[in-house]
This record gives sequence, C-alpha cells and structure tokens, in this order.
Amino acid sequence: MSMPERAWLELLDELPQKESFRIADVIMEGLVNLSPRRMQSLLETCTSVKVKRMLVKGGKLNTK
Repeated sequence: MSMPERAWLELLDELPQKESFRIADVIMEGLVNLSPRRMQSLLETCTSVKVKRMLVKGGKLNTK
C-alpha cells in the first residue's frame, strides 16, 4: 500500500543522486496531510541515518 509518508522518506533517501534538495523542499511544503502516527512508526523502523538526519535538520530549518 502506498503512503505519502513512506514516499517522502524514500525521496529523502534518493537525495542528492536522483533528486535535488530544492525539489524535495518544494514537495515537502505541499505535504500538509502527513499522519504523525504513521510517520513516527516509519521513522522508528527506518535504518537510514541519512534520512533521519535530513528530517531533523529540515524540521529545524522550517521552524525558524
């Protein structure tokens, strides 16, 4: 089953080889309906340190 939360994490994992950071940022701006519970569950099982770091850094940048 396709979920926008999983697709977002997969996009982050492809940076910067297949997608640009700017494209990822623009897509994130449009993702207003992500489920916090699903996102938390996916992050808990995610093994990519790169993805987790980008989410933390991105969250800090978008709260300023």
